[in-house]
Amino acid sequence: MRRGALALLFALAWLAAGGAEARGRERIVVVGDVHGAHTPLLELLQATGLADARGHWSGGRATLVQLGDILDRGPAERAVIDLLRSLQREAKRAGGEVIVLLGNHEIMSMHGDWRYASPDAIAGFGGSAARRAAFSRTAADGRWLRSLPPIVALDGIAFVHGGITPEVAALGINGIRKRVRSELGLMDAERAKAVRDGSLLADANLDALLALKLPSLEAYPGWLIANQQGPFWFRGYATSSDAELGAQLPGVLKALGVKRIVVGHSVQLPAAILARAGGRAILADTGMLGGSFYPGGAPLALEIRGEALATIDAKGTHKPLAR
Repeated sequence: MRRGALALLFALAWLAAGGAEARGRERIVVVGDVHGAHTPLLELLQATGLADARGHWSGGRATLVQLGDILDRGPAERAVIDLLRSLQREAKRAGGEVIVLLGNHEIMSMHGDWRYASPDAIAGFGGSAARRAAFSRTAADGRWLRSLPPIVALDGIAFVHGGITPEVAALGINGIRKRVRSELGLMDAERAKAVRDGSLLADANLDALLALKLPSLEAYPGWLIANQQGPFWFRGYATSSDAELGAQLPGVLKALGVKRIVVGHSVQLPAAILARAGGRAILADTGMLGGSFYPGGAPLALEIRGEALATIDAKGTHKPLAR
C-alpha cells in the first residue's frame, strides 16, 4: 500500500512539473529541422510509414515529433506547412498524433527577421506582403505557428528545438511554455501598438521594432525566445565536452522530470543522429535540406519504441542507434 502511494505521488509530481504523459506510446518517430525541404521530408515520412506518396497520414496510432525550424533557407515553406498541418488533422482522426515544435526560425519569421528567407519561399506565398500577412497573429498560419509548443515530454523523453540549460530547466516544462507564450504575446502586442500609433511601418523588421527602445522590450536580449542560452538557440549538447555534458545533464533531466532529451538545431554532418551521454541526449538535426546549405545533409529519422532507439533513412533502412 505504501509503495503504491509513493508511486502515485511521484507520478502526480512528474505530471505537475510538465513531465511525460501517462499513457505509453508504442512508436514515436522524430524528424529534425526541415527548412523548407518539402520533398525530402515527404520521402522520409513515406520511408517511416507515416505518410503515403500523396502526403496523407498512414501511421495509424504512431506519434510524429518534428523538432522545429520548418521555415527559412529552403524553397518550399508553403508546402511544408500545408503538409504538416494536414497530417496533424489526419493523424488525430486515426488515433495518432503529429507534434510540431517551435524553432528559432519560426520566431524570426513571425517577428520580421527574414535574413534567411529564400526568394522561392517568399514567392510560394505570393510575395513578401502575403508571407508577412500569413505569419501575422490574426492569420491561420500565424495562429498555428504561435500555438506550437516550445517543449514537450512524452514517455519520459523531452523534445525541444535547441536544448535546455540548467537555468532554464529550473523553470520546468510548464514554466518554459508559459514564459515563451508571454514573450511571444508581448512582442506581437508591442508591434501592433507601434503600427497603430504610426511609430512603426507595417512591414518593418525586428530591428526597427527594437530600435524604438520600448521599455517593455528592454530586457528582450535575455528573453527565452532571443537568448543564445534559451531553448531555441542553445547548442551546448553539441559543443560541450563529454565531462561538461555529463555534469550538467542529470540535473537538467531531473528538473524536467525526464530520462532523456532529444533536440534539433545543431546539424550533424554528414547526416547523422548522434547520441551522447549514454543516449540521455540525442541530436537529431541531419541537415535534410542538403545542397550548399548543408553539404552531406540528408533526411534521417529517429524511431523510439520504448527503450529501443533506431534511425530510419529515406530508403526505409533501420539501424540501431549507437549510444
